[in-house]
This record gives sequence, structure tokens and C-alpha cells, in this order.
Amino acid sequence: MFPKLFGYTVLAMDSHAIRVLEYDEIRRMLADYAASSLGREKALSLEPSDHFRHIQTLLNQTTECRQVIESKGQLPLGGVTDVRPSLAQASIGSSLDAKQLLDIYNLAAASRNLKSFLVRSAADHPLMTELATGLGQFAALESDILSCIAPNGSVLDTASSDLNRIRSRKRVSSQRIHERLNSIVSGSMKSMLMDAVIVQRGERYCVPVKAEHRSAFGGIVHDTSASGGTLFMEPQAVVDLGNEIRELTVQETQEVARILARLTGSVGRVLEPLVTTVATMAEFDFISAKANLAHAQHAAEPSVNQSGIVRLRSARHPLIAQDRCVPIDIDFGGTDKSVVLITGPNTGGKTVTLKTVGLLTLMAQSGLHVPAATAELNVFYQIFADIGDEQSVQQSLSTFSGHITNIVQILRGVRKNSLVLLDELGAGTDPGEGAAIARAVIAKLLSTGSKVIATTHYGELKAYAFVTEGVQNASVEFDLASLSPTYRLMQGVPGSSNAFAISARLGMPEDVLTDARTNLTGSDSTADLMEELERGRRQAHTDARDAERARIEAQMLKRRYQDQLESLEAIRREEREKISDEARLVIKRAQARFDHTLAQVRLESTEGRRTERAREKVRQIGNDLQHALRNQTEPVTVNEPVFEMSGLARRGDIAALTRLGMKGEVLEDQRGDSPDSPVPVQVGSIRILVPASELRIIASESALPARNDIPQTPPAPSRQTHIEQSDASNIAMRKAMEITPQITLLGQRADEAIQNVERYLDDAYAAGLERVRIVHGKGSGALRRAVQQHLNSHPLVSEFATANPDEGGAGATVVMVRSR
Repeated sequence: MFPKLFGYTVLAMDSHAIRVLEYDEIRRMLADYAASSLGREKALSLEPSDHFRHIQTLLNQTTECRQVIESKGQLPLGGVTDVRPSLAQASIGSSLDAKQLLDIYNLAAASRNLKSFLVRSAADHPLMTELATGLGQFAALESDILSCIAPNGSVLDTASSDLNRIRSRKRVSSQRIHERLNSIVSGSMKSMLMDAVIVQRGERYCVPVKAEHRSAFGGIVHDTSASGGTLFMEPQAVVDLGNEIRELTVQETQEVARILARLTGSVGRVLEPLVTTVATMAEFDFISAKANLAHAQHAAEPSVNQSGIVRLRSARHPLIAQDRCVPIDIDFGGTDKSVVLITGPNTGGKTVTLKTVGLLTLMAQSGLHVPAATAELNVFYQIFADIGDEQSVQQSLSTFSGHITNIVQILRGVRKNSLVLLDELGAGTDPGEGAAIARAVIAKLLSTGSKVIATTHYGELKAYAFVTEGVQNASVEFDLASLSPTYRLMQGVPGSSNAFAISARLGMPEDVLTDARTNLTGSDSTADLMEELERGRRQAHTDARDAERARIEAQMLKRRYQDQLESLEAIRREEREKISDEARLVIKRAQARFDHTLAQVRLESTEGRRTERAREKVRQIGNDLQHALRNQTEPVTVNEPVFEMSGLARRGDIAALTRLGMKGEVLEDQRGDSPDSPVPVQVGSIRILVPASELRIIASESALPARNDIPQTPPAPSRQTHIEQSDASNIAMRKAMEITPQITLLGQRADEAIQNVERYLDDAYAAGLERVRIVHGKGSGALRRAVQQHLNSHPLVSEFATANPDEGGAGATVVMVRSR
């Protein structure tokens, strides 16, 4: 009852939903991209699965194959044919003909080429590499067939020595026959011939003889003309040679049969791996077709979940031409939006929305990419659909009866984690009764834990959605200015048929419209109440969205400041080490110069010379050493008023950070009198902790006038403050202050994005960032692949990986920058 798929039992999807959602059209589109009958057969028999891990594997295979095709070209699948009947014939010992053997050779060669193609970059596509283990290698069989069978399917003379000998004798005999016949048609007997030509009848060579010269010509008659006036005779002089050719032909046939039987035996010895290779090649052809279909549709890999969530952005119906299809956004599922009720005018796109969600879900559960900017789809246990006019004259069913018949079948089969799509729920009968039935059906489906999208015109259902938890209103947008639909779906907003607006635009008298509104709503207008509720709902949604945006921005700022603080600390440590290394190098060089000079002093003393000049050299080396050490930590003169610290640093003091070469404002009073007591200082937009010993007060809060009264030109300095600073630290500090731990590439071309990433990594390295994030978006995945391929060989990158879901998932890449 249930088919087995990769070891899993999978329930078949509802056949009615498969039909009305036009899933068969997707199968046919997929089959058109297959390179062989093997792949086409798999495409036409494609079925959605409900097994989460299996679906994820299928999607990953499609993604990998698409990446391979986009980077390396199409898979080498040329020449692959369905050789399963030939293999079955060989399995029972029946000899194969030359054409069948040539097809098996082509399969073996394609298997070899495909495996070689994939092995060259196996690390980039592990799933396809694993699948390639089913591709057999048949070097001996290929060589054997190739040495015996010509590309045109004939057996070569060199297939065996006996065959070569037989065919050589045939050629000699045939040549001798032609020589004798040529002498006949051009000699004295030419007058007996109807035409001076040589013809072949059966396997015998003949000449056309006039009927009246039959006896005089002599030979064997093999055929006559329609009129009987011409006899096709084999001259007696070549009869023996013709008989010899006939015998050689029999021998040739027997030898060819022996060769084919031997080759068939070779096939039989590798029959099992050949059968596995056929199945694997079919799978590769099928996966390649999926990848090419995804590329043609500009589709995206959907992320699948088991949480009941469906989120589509810029989703397009795959059977509608892209230039005519209006993309839709839809977000439902989870715990608070189990049912979406779509209202709005006719021809506004409600039914297309149903079909788009249903068909894209079927495609995702079949391992296909879906035509959308991004897609997150739940794996549903079952999909049901009641779409379109189901009335039947033969069965005496009205439109209402047809819908109800389908809904009854759906209610019998629905269960938790089902997707139910209902078009014009409750239509075709009395509006009051239809609305009541529609509410009851929605309530029943809601209780089963299924997810529902339904379209309706009933105002009662709009009110029902407002007051029922888990049910959400939605509508298709209508442009009142042009009196035409825009086909955009708006969730959380109930729609209307816009009958009054359309009537007014078309010239309906205002008093008639006023009377109509009174008859519709009465004194307590439900429509007004719903409109007021909707305004409040939209405002609450806007407020919540703004609050969420503010929270996310705050988190990003916090993370950014933390990363910058860590970068500053790393820069400080690095500069300390660098200055120390440079100082040691200077001392080492000075020591070498001193030793050399000292040796000269000793030499001059030995020779009795004056040593005053040598002593001057020693003093000069000492001065040079002190100067060099000062250059390693070149003092920067700060022309600011400096106050001797009277005790501890106080909040509001302006201080110089001696190690960083910057100024900052003290944020809190210093606690404790230890020189290592950390003091919080605001440096630009960054708050850092600095040991008290590294602070030099430039301006004290208590000693300066009010901030608004601080003069633009500072007073003369009371003393100079020296801040250790180098060019390298200046550059690193400037980069650390300017750079963020994230770069966004959304909307950029691949070449433009690569240039921006290159510059960003240089800055990140200079700033000492250890971890950065590159936001490239999901889309078709082409930009992500281009970026990650560039990172793979970048000298400043130690490692990288796709970001965690909370940092963007497949839409971002986290990079670890090499330490300096």
C-alpha cells in the first residue's frame, strides 16, 4: 500500500491535490531537462516525500549539483542510454548484438568520465561524491568492446585473426569477380547485354543480359525484369568465385557470432556493477535536471522545518510566465497563524496565492528549489486542496455540491501537520448558510492542528478571524484609482469586494449608494467596527515592529562595541610587543657597533695611538642608542592644559591614554588607589576600561569652566604630556574606530562584492579584528558561493563557515581573520 523510498515508508500525497495544483506540469518541465530516458523516467515518476531528513538530502543534492554546473559546467552525461533490457538479456546468456554492446561501452565511458569530473573537486560537493561511489569503472570491458566494435556498430576486422583472414579472402574473391565481369561487359559479349553494368542480386554478382541471348551467354539466371526482356545472369566464369564468397560469408557470420558471445560473457562477469551504474547514472541525470530547472526558474533552495512555519518572499507561480507573474509574500504557521482567510475582489489573485503556496510546498518536498527570493517551508504529512469549480453534469453535482464532496473527503483524511487549501469556501449556496458552514469547517480544521489557507467573500468570516485565536485575515490589494487588482497579498488586513467604490467610480448616484449602505449595515455598522479594529491592529503591529528593530539595533551596537573593545585591547598588546621587539633590535645593533668600536680602541691602544677619537665614538654610540629608543616611542606633544592628579581620577576629567595615544572622558570616579585600578573612559563612541597608571589628566572637571563656556583655543600648557604612539598603532587605532565587524553585500554583483570583501578584510586585519561577518543574502546562492570561493584561498583568512541561524544562517558567512 505504501511505497518504500530509501528505506522509509512514505504516504502518497492526495491525488486530487496533485491534480488541481498542476504538479504533473512540474514533472513534465523537469523531464525536459533530463539528458537521457533514464533521467526522464525518474522525473515523470517524481513524488513528494514527507520524511524530513530525506527531503533535506534531496535539496542539498540539488544545491550541490547546481553549484557544480554554475562553476564547472554541465555534468558529462552524453551517450547515456537505457541498457537495462540488454543487461537482462545478458543475464540469461543470450548474446548481445554489436549495437547493444556499443551502448554498454558508452555507459561505461560516461561512468568513467563523470567519476573523474566529480573527483577533481570532491570536497566541494560531498553528497554527489558519495553518490558517485555507485559509478563502476570498467576499463577492461571498455577496451575489449572498443577493440571489436566500430563506432557505427559493426564488428571490426581486427576483432579476431580468423575474422580478419575470412574477410581478406572475401575481398580477394570479390575483386577477382569484378575483374572478370568488367572484362565481360567491355569485351566481345557486350552486344548481348542490355547495359554495360554490374548489378547484385542477393549475394551474387550479375550482368543484365538480353533474353534472346540467354543460351549463348551461359550462366545462372538470378532475376528478370518486369517485362521479361532482361535477365540478370551470373556468368559461368564467376559462379565458382561466387560460391566461394558464399561459403566465406557463412564462416564470417559464425565468427562474428562467436565474438559477440565472448563480449556478452565479458558483460555478464560485471553484470551487477553495471546494473548499479545504470541506476546511479539515472540518479545523476535526474539531479542534474533538478539543478537546471532551478537555474532556469531563478529558484532558491528552500529551508525546511517541522514547526509548521511557511514563509515565502517574492514567491512566483512556476507555471506563469515571469514577465506576467506578480510575486507574493506570505507568512503563516507556527502557533498564532494556523489559518489564513484571504478576501478581496474576484480575479484579484486569491486562487493563484493558494496554488503558489501548495505547488511550491510540493516542489520543496520533492527536493526541488522553488521560484522565490527566500523560502522557508514546513514538511507537511499531507496536502489537500479544493480549488476550482468541481460541478459535474454527469454526476448531477452543483458547484456547491462539488465543493462539499471534496471537503468531506478532506475532513475524513486530515490530521495534524496537514496543509489544507480551500478556494471560495462555502460558496454556491445561501450566503448565511454558506458562511455558517464555512465557519464550522474552519473550526474543525483548526482543532486538528492542520494549517489552512482559504479564500472567501463572506464578511462574517472576516469578523470570525478577528475574534478567533490562530486565525488571521488577509486580502489581495485593489487599486481604487484604476479599478484593477494589484495581485499583492496583504496579511492582517481584511479585504472587500469593493462593490461600493466600483459603483461610485462608474457613476452610481450617491443617494442610491447611501441607501445601499444603510440596508447593508444598519445603525451599528460592523464594517466600521472592523475597520477601527484593523487600524488598532496595524498600529500595534507597527509599534511592535519598531520596538523589535530598536532591540536588534541595540544588540548590534552592543556586539559592535564589544568587538571594537576587544580589538583595541589586542592592538595595545600587539603594539607593546612590537615596540619591545623594535627596541631589542636597536639595542642589538648598537651593541654590535659598540663591540666593533671597542675593538678599534684596543687596537689603537696597542699601537700607542691616541684614544680620544675612539672614546668620542663610544659616546656617540650611546647618544645614538638613546635617540633610537626615543624614536621607538616618539613623544607626542599635547597642547592641552595639564593638571597634576590630586589623588584619584574623577568623573568628567579629560584624560590622555598614554598607551593608545588618544583622549577620552572619565565616566566614573576611580575606585581604589592601586595603579592597576580600572577606570571607565569614553573614547569616541567606545567605552573602555583603562588602568589608572596609563591616564594623564589633561583637564579636570573641577578646574575648568562650564562646558558651554570652554574656549575654542585651549590655554597655554602647564606642562607637556608624552603619549607613546607609533605609525602602526595610529593606523590600527583608526581602523579599529572606523571598521565594523560586519559587511553587507546585498544587491551587489559578484565582482563588485569580491572587491569590497578584499578591502574590508585588509581593514579588518589592520584593525586587529579576529572575527567578522559577511552578509551576502540567500537568493540563488551564487553570491554566497563566489564570496566563499574567494575566501577559500585568501591569505588573511584562517577559516570561515556559514553563519548560525541567529546570525543569518545561509545568508551570511562568518570569517576568522588571521592574527598579525
